[in-house]
Formats: sequence, C-alpha cells, structure tokens
Amino acid sequence: MAAMRWPEGSVESRAHTRALTAGLAAAAIVELLILRTFTRTAIHIPAFEALQGPYEALALIGRYAYFLSVALMLLVLPALGWSLAAERHSGRRVATAAIGLFLMTSAMAAAGVGGRMMLDIASLLAIVSLAGLAAGSWGWPCVLPFGMLGIAFISNGGYTVLQTASQEGARSFDASWLLTGGEISGVAFALCLPLLARRHIDRLSVSVGVVVGVTAFGIFLGGGATTSRILLLWNAGLSGTLPGVAYAAGAGAIATSFVALLRGREVLAATAVALLVAGGLGLHNTYQTGLVVAALAALCRAAGGDAREERREEPPATGGITAATERTAAG
Repeated sequence: MAAMRWPEGSVESRAHTRALTAGLAAAAIVELLILRTFTRTAIHIPAFEALQGPYEALALIGRYAYFLSVALMLLVLPALGWSLAAERHSGRRVATAAIGLFLMTSAMAAAGVGGRMMLDIASLLAIVSLAGLAAGSWGWPCVLPFGMLGIAFISNGGYTVLQTASQEGARSFDASWLLTGGEISGVAFALCLPLLARRHIDRLSVSVGVVVGVTAFGIFLGGGATTSRILLLWNAGLSGTLPGVAYAAGAGAIATSFVALLRGREVLAATAVALLVAGGLGLHNTYQTGLVVAALAALCRAAGGDAREERREEPPATGGITAATERTAAG
C-alpha cells in the first residue's frame, strides 16, 4: 500500500498564507499600540476630558484590530500548519502537531473541557517545541536566541502553571526565582535576535535600531520609568527589574532585526518578529499565546528563506530564449 502523502502547497496557497500572516501581524501591532498601550496611558494626558471623543474613536479602532486579529489567527494557524505539513519533513510535521495541540486545547478550554491547567501545559509544550524546531531550521547561530526564548517561556509559563496549581489545591511554594530567570532570558533573547538576520544587517537597520534604543532609554529616564515597567509587565511579561538600558538595548536589537529581515526580503521572518513582539513572553492569555505560536510556526516555515522562495515562484525568464529563436529564424 502506498504511503499517504500530503499535497504539495501551491504557489498561490503559500502566497495567501504569507499575506494572512502579514495581516495578522499588522492587526496585532495596531491592537498592541492602541488597546494595550495608548488606552492604558491616556489617563496621564493633560486635559484628557477634552479629548474624550478622539479617545473613544481610537479605542474603537483598537477593539476592531483585536477582533480582526482573533479572526485572522483562526485562519493563519491552520494555514501555517497545513503549509508545514506539505513540506514532507519530519520536523515540519512536528511543528504541525504543535499547532494542532494548541488549537485543540484552546477549543477544549473555550468549551469548558480540560481547564486552564491543561491549556497552559499544552501551550508551553507547543511553544517550546516550535522554538526548538525554529532553532534547528535556522542554523546553529540561532540556537542562542531561540534557546533563550524557550527558557523565558519555561520560566514565566512555569510560574503561571504553579500558581494555577496552587489555586486548585496543590501545595504552594515560593517560585519567584522563575520570574527572575524569565526576565534575564527574555532580555537575552531580544539582544541575541539579530543573529536571525545576521546575513542582512546593514547600516540602515543598525541606525534604526540605535534610534529605537535611544528613544526607549529616553522614555525610561524621562520620568516614565514606572509607566514603562507597568507596560512591560502587561504587554511583554517582563517586570522591569533590570536596568532600563537592558530593555532599551533589547528594543533596539529587535528593531534592527526587523528592518534587516525586511531589507533582505525575508518578509515572513520579519512578520514573525512583529508577532513575537505583540505576543510577549509568558502565558498572558490565549490570544497572546496564539500570536507567539503563529510567530514560531512562521519562522519554521520561513527557514528556507522567503527571498529564495519568491525567486523560485517567479516564472522563468523567456526573453533570451525568444530572442535567440528569432535570430535563428531570421538567419
């Protein structure tokens, strides 16, 4: 009996998957900037009452971006899983299984089956598995950033699991050291992320990273350190206990990586970086965890190189052949 074979993904389906993933990243970043950042800090704006109308309009855009992100995520995760499975590689099949595990346990938790503990453990397993596969797919230099990402999730997510277990009657104990480990490894991940774009880093990408890093450091020094640390905790899962320069350098490194990947035509990988920023580090909620799962799945999918794939998908040039034929006929 012939072995079952997955259908190869067509050029159109791969392009649609990339477009959906880019749309998800764009919507998630808008939601992050408006709903999770602006609406939480707008109260500090002078004469805020006079801006109530524009504030409500902007908040409405943020809520729309959130619902759009959720809807796109329900399309992107299965599309990435199918695209990975079609590559006929055992590692890609494992990535598909990790995506399926997250989707299945999320659906079960939404239906009231299994509980929060099962979802948290399954989410950690899916994320760590995808991070390991991404590290293997992008080469040994990327073991460091993806390893740090995995450690950050194991630490922060492990703390969340232990807290949930204690609420359900298990013996509780001080596990705050896990948060410290998650903080250090999370910042280390950001600082090492340029290894992902090491082939494409140029003067422009470094310049953008420097501007972002200096701006972030200025925010920490300019009287907004407390607010910045609160936003770090809510959005990124980082408590802000390290010196502000560490987070500023991490922000600059992420910006450098994003711009370098875009300039190197690694569009799907750049999209994944944006999704990681929107998702944060830790098990905040199913939505943000889903963004991280989508990001790591996209990185596994993009490991072959978006630029090389786009070149393969371009129709072969026929101008030279046609000209040669015409010359032969004329002769």
